[in-house]
Amino acid sequence: MFRKIVSRVFLCAAFVVSFFCVAPVLQSCSEGPDPFSDFSLHPDVPLEKYAAGRLGIVQPTFARSYLVVAYRYFAGVPLTKDEQFGAQALWIGRIGDANVTDPNAEADRAPNPYIEANSRRAREDWLEARKQISALPAPSVDEFKDGPDYFRYINCSDDALENAVSTLNARAKALGKENPGMQEWLRAQDTVFINCGSPANPAIPAHAPASLLELLRFDREYQIAAAHLYANQYDDAEKAFEKIAAEAKSPWHDIAPYLIARNKLRRASLDVPRPEAATKYGLVTIPPFVPELMQGAADYTKNLLVEKPNRPFAASLQALLDRAEFRLRPTEQTLRLSKSLRKPAPDGRFYFWLCDYTWLLDKRPDSRPSEFYNPQDTNPKAFADATSQRQSDDLTDWIITLQANNDSATEHALQAWRAHRDSVPWLLAVLAKTNSSAPYFAEVVAAADKIPAASPAYLTAFYHRMRLRNTAKQFGDVRKSIDALLNTPDNIAGLAISQLTDLRLDAASDLDDALHFIGRGGCESNNDFGPSGCTYGLGPHSAEALDSFPLDLLVQASQNPALSDQIKSQIVRNIWMRAVLLDRHDVARKLDQQVLPALGATPPSIKPEFVADLAKQYEAAVTPEEKQFAAVFFLQHQYAFGYEMGTTQPWCASPSSPWHDEPTYSTAKPFAPAPPAFLTLEQITQAAAERMILDATDSQANYYANIAIEFAQKHPDDPQVPESLSRAVKNTDRNCNNPRTSALSKKAFTLLHNKYPNTSWAKNTKYWY
Repeated sequence: MFRKIVSRVFLCAAFVVSFFCVAPVLQSCSEGPDPFSDFSLHPDVPLEKYAAGRLGIVQPTFARSYLVVAYRYFAGVPLTKDEQFGAQALWIGRIGDANVTDPNAEADRAPNPYIEANSRRAREDWLEARKQISALPAPSVDEFKDGPDYFRYINCSDDALENAVSTLNARAKALGKENPGMQEWLRAQDTVFINCGSPANPAIPAHAPASLLELLRFDREYQIAAAHLYANQYDDAEKAFEKIAAEAKSPWHDIAPYLIARNKLRRASLDVPRPEAATKYGLVTIPPFVPELMQGAADYTKNLLVEKPNRPFAASLQALLDRAEFRLRPTEQTLRLSKSLRKPAPDGRFYFWLCDYTWLLDKRPDSRPSEFYNPQDTNPKAFADATSQRQSDDLTDWIITLQANNDSATEHALQAWRAHRDSVPWLLAVLAKTNSSAPYFAEVVAAADKIPAASPAYLTAFYHRMRLRNTAKQFGDVRKSIDALLNTPDNIAGLAISQLTDLRLDAASDLDDALHFIGRGGCESNNDFGPSGCTYGLGPHSAEALDSFPLDLLVQASQNPALSDQIKSQIVRNIWMRAVLLDRHDVARKLDQQVLPALGATPPSIKPEFVADLAKQYEAAVTPEEKQFAAVFFLQHQYAFGYEMGTTQPWCASPSSPWHDEPTYSTAKPFAPAPPAFLTLEQITQAAAERMILDATDSQANYYANIAIEFAQKHPDDPQVPESLSRAVKNTDRNCNNPRTSALSKKAFTLLHNKYPNTSWAKNTKYWY
């Protein structure tokens, strides 16, 4: 459930929130989609705990809003409660609250002031309030208005309606519901709200008659000005608000200067000439704006604050000025925001500062590109060119350096830490970039060893200390240290436990030891509160570790009582498939009785006893080609699965195999899973030899088709050949096809129809693919 960001500063601040932090294109903060299946991009959930300082293991690949929070805690400046709420509100606005809010927290905890406890009812409240004046149906009030270039932006936020409700209630109480002026007031307000959407023509209330009470005449002036504002009639709106500002008796006198500034900024952002804007103003970013108009808005706003720093709505004016500076001088604004974020913020500001700052970082040429679907490394030249300029901004320099993956960034992190030995953020930055062969390895690890266990930086430092000691082959120390930590996991996030368990698996002393760290428990979050789908199985690193085993060791692992039955059932079919592809039918046959119940993937139309009979036929096969055909025929009666450990998907042609069709992969290195420490050189060599055979295998659909065709050509009288050819053809309709698939499909189809035209298999195989 998404909950809306709320501005509490009357009607005026609604524009600040909606126009920059919510509108789809005009937003000033945008990190890409953040799917929660990939924990390289974000911390453990719920993120509420991360905001409170339970950081777990901070990764350089985290989205930058998370790194800002980490920097504060690493630097010894924890977030205030208001700042925690601001960070949570930002994340909820981007990803929804299912992965942010802790479902197990106390029910009576303080509500987040940035977020409404319940869905807002401004439109319902408006409809209810106007009933006290008129029983006539109310015109609809649109929230969004159509903007240029096919985007929409929030024009009339909930705050605008709440202001109308509070004003109507106040006037009805003061003047009486039956006062004729109240009907006039309501008709004018309904007219104002017509402009919230995109009417064919603007709708402006008529000027108030002289007979109307003075208070209602002041209201009418404000309603007329607001209608011009919502209709984007900038000149008329400015003149109307200037008149209100000059009338000291008007109840709208104090807010009018702010609304003049707001109108100027709207014009600079929306009244952009098109299509000549890009060439006339040199616009290279979205959304575009008119610089001279934006500068005018900034100057006007700044003058208001200089003339009277404590004037009404000063905070809202400052926020508006920040928006203008954000557009006009992003580099300077980045520095200002960075300095502000490094220390506790006044209540109500952290959300906006974090929102703007991370958006600005996304646009820097020296930062790691933030496109989720096309991850890239930081441009090394851009990073090096901007290093000198960045050094005046410690937070920005730290984030960009931490995320950069190049030698220049590593050297800069090292020098920054050596220049500030007491800086925990820079120590962790260089620690994350260090490898065991670095000449400063011992120096950095010794410093990291001194970070106390109570520090929010401890787990991140501990993780890298163990990572580096693994690569330095100090496996005994790693086993002892991680075992001690995992024996007291009360304050360790589940994701951190999993990441440390991966390192412990790498340091395993033997197979029995390793198998204790293969399994992973976990629950996937659903769309509502609370976990669901809890399982115990293989994590990605565990599967990779098993993939590094030679076949015989995999079989030993599958029979070892230290491995849970759930994981055994997940991998035994993969081991069986791997044995078939390696022509190790002696191994595959030993696993038949485990594979049959483990497969669980037989189509409902195929009876279990028939599958068992196919397995017996495979066990009875004599020659190598008979064994291979019997195995494939058995597999043709199962849903497809692969030979990588834990996968339930068919395999594709390896990027490094001769079968792969992409020229860019011609020099690709074969996939080589990193083996745990206990594997012998002989086992590693055997696993590599087996991997070469697997890499040379064509895709699953093509492999099945080739086996069926070759066997049919050599054994045309075998009664199972027509069915195998038919299934081979149908299997080429899916399962990771490639340019060779169609030719094989046609070949199997032609052979089936030429040799076995009267069989039911030929008759129900009407197409090749």
